[in-house]
Amino acid sequence: MLLLAPFITALAIAQPAPEQIKAVWDYYQKGQGKGAILADAVLCKTVEQKAADTKFECAEPLGESAPKDTLVNVWVAFLVPKGDTVESVVVQALLDGQVRETKDLKLKGETNRTRTWTAFSLKKAGKWEFRVMDKDKVLKSLSITAN
Repeated sequence: MLLLAPFITALAIAQPAPEQIKAVWDYYQKGQGKGAILADAVLCKTVEQKAADTKFECAEPLGESAPKDTLVNVWVAFLVPKGDTVESVVVQALLDGQVRETKDLKLKGETNRTRTWTAFSLKKAGKWEFRVMDKDKVLKSLSITAN
């Protein structure tokens, strides 16, 4: 069964259509001034800092709950047009529906995949929500319960 693992993983990754690839390339090369597009957001315990193949990837995603005082990394990946800098994206931390903290993200179009993260401490028990926002628009909401 272990020999099938690479094959099964390969099947799970869909091959994009040529039109999709061209649209991404066009946006990266010619989309200056149109803003960043959120591709992924994950709550992580750790972000890889050393291994070249996985550097700046979420190395250890968090589940639905974590102990109080756990450090949570809100890891994000964006497509930012080449040469652009986007400073309108923030991450808000809410505890039981109340905003507790907001952190700014600075995204630069230096590669076709901009990855960054910001850390928050689950200082109190309760339901935490982390909102990735661009101006007033919520791009993604992630939740975790601190025990």
